[in-house]
Amino acid sequence: MNKFKTTQKSDELKIVCMKWGKLFSSEDVNKLYRGIVHHTSIKYKFYCITEDAEGLDKGIMPLPLKPHKILDKLSVNRGPWKKLLMFSKDLYGLKGRLLFLDIDVVITGDIKDLLEGTDRDKFYVRKDFVRGDINKDSNKKPRLGDVGNTSTYLMPIGKYHSILEKFEENYESILKKYTTAEQEYVIDSIFEKGDLRWLDFDKIVSFKSHCKPRFPFNLLLPPREISSSIIVVFHGYPKSWWIYEDKNSIKLQRFKDFLGRYMRNPRWYKVYKLLYKFSYYPRWLKKVYAIVKD
Repeated sequence: MNKFKTTQKSDELKIVCMKWGKLFSSEDVNKLYRGIVHHTSIKYKFYCITEDAEGLDKGIMPLPLKPHKILDKLSVNRGPWKKLLMFSKDLYGLKGRLLFLDIDVVITGDIKDLLEGTDRDKFYVRKDFVRGDINKDSNKKPRLGDVGNTSTYLMPIGKYHSILEKFEENYESILKKYTTAEQEYVIDSIFEKGDLRWLDFDKIVSFKSHCKPRFPFNLLLPPREISSSIIVVFHGYPKSWWIYEDKNSIKLQRFKDFLGRYMRNPRWYKVYKLLYKFSYYPRWLKKVYAIVKD
């Protein structure tokens, strides 16, 4: 832990992701890191909080995932509540400003542009995605009940430690109130402090909501590139790593468990499989991934 205290610089952005369990591999983290390396022009250090650092690229600084008596007991189906560890009072001795990224986001532009016009002492997050919101005013004041997408956020390290502490004291009532994921709890807590700000809507976009055409046009037209984007978020389905696979050999079995909850009749699954065969990834996104593949 001490080496992180001695090597970091206060003006360096700390970019942090978390990896636990089997959903993501070290190679997935490497792809995120390589995207940052390729696109980012400012000083930064890249950290991965994980229980297994084997296979991470040399430039990634691993931090050990600490056990937590409450968060460790929560089922994955409750959502990624372990991300609340980012609000620890002492985050491995790190100081300054932090950019948190989910592992499955895709970097398409310079992180420097994401920081432009932001206040170092406030919490910035992308408002939850709504189709057609890209050109709307992201400077609009947040309101009570607004939800942010915590796949990407900026904050001063250690300032909001009360979020984790409050959860530890009242986790049963909090889990009862916030049934879907941790982001609703986090955003409401930041809003109460008056520090909630939105990141530019046109810089962080959703592949599903903004890039892919609506059904049935998505069966004929490829997802569009949004030139202003810095980060493309893959929430729900499809998954970002499917880009690596040829459009005619996409492993649709990954959908099997998900679809099985809603489509018990196997004939419906066959219909969905046939339709998805015509939904493919565009060249612009494959070029982005070609940068980070090796």
